[in-house]
Amino acid sequence: MTTVWLVGSTILTIFVLVWGLALLANDQSGESSAEMTVDVTGQQWVWNFEYPGTQVKSNELYLPVDTEVLFQVSSKDVVHGFWIPQMGIKVNANPSATTTTSVMPNKIGVFDVRCTEICGLNHSVMVTRVHVLSQSDFKKWLAQQPASI
Repeated sequence: MTTVWLVGSTILTIFVLVWGLALLANDQSGESSAEMTVDVTGQQWVWNFEYPGTQVKSNELYLPVDTEVLFQVSSKDVVHGFWIPQMGIKVNANPSATTTTSVMPNKIGVFDVRCTEICGLNHSVMVTRVHVLSQSDFKKWLAQQPASI
């Protein structure tokens, strides 16, 4: 009986290992199916958002509903934690490195962005908003933003 358990668990472990390595290889291919990318930068004690392909920068995050968004997250100073609790995403913002996460907002509304890493004296005020808008309202917002240089 012990031999059956040993052989069975070994086969299961090898199967899960191969499956996990295959998923990891696909995940690290560098290809993203996201329809939109937002560069997120943490800096004591604010979040900044840039929309590649445009000249738009903002200190509040604006997203279109039902669009997959890839966040490229980094920091200018210390480690921060980029967290949108209502969307279930969290990733660290590290100096000199870019981490990524993605989300597809499926509900129009205003949500929170918080820092989850103790990043200094005013860590508790490193909060901003996420505005999830309809596709047309997002396009209007984007068109109304001044170009930043």
